[in-house]
Amino acid sequence: MIFSAYNILIKDFPKNEYILAYNLFRKEYGCFPQEAFDSIDSNIYRDRLYELGFLTTENEAEKVLTHFQKELRSPNLRVSIVLTSLCNCECTYCYQQDNPISSSDNICSNFVMIYNEITTIL
Repeated sequence: MIFSAYNILIKDFPKNEYILAYNLFRKEYGCFPQEAFDSIDSNIYRDRLYELGFLTTENEAEKVLTHFQKELRSPNLRVSIVLTSLCNCECTYCYQQDNPISSSDNICSNFVMIYNEITTIL
């Protein structure tokens, strides 16, 4: 077994000698003692780490490809629209405030027209 390439680990959180872990692919999280990530060969946390996706035996690239191939074959149409990059959170680390992007009314009305045509066909 190997650690997933999709793990994000925050050490010493919520307290010393603990790790807050999040797996981007499985969208799972867990809080473990540091020892859970030190040695996976003989580890009482191994099964739980595997269950949540922090450990994997498969080639993750193949897993991701299989996942998205299933999504592409799905009869459900999914659309994500980002009409603006404007945000009112005012985070100190934000990079979007330098180049805000906003869609014109024309773009929005064109999208609605295209969406209506697609849903009529389906």
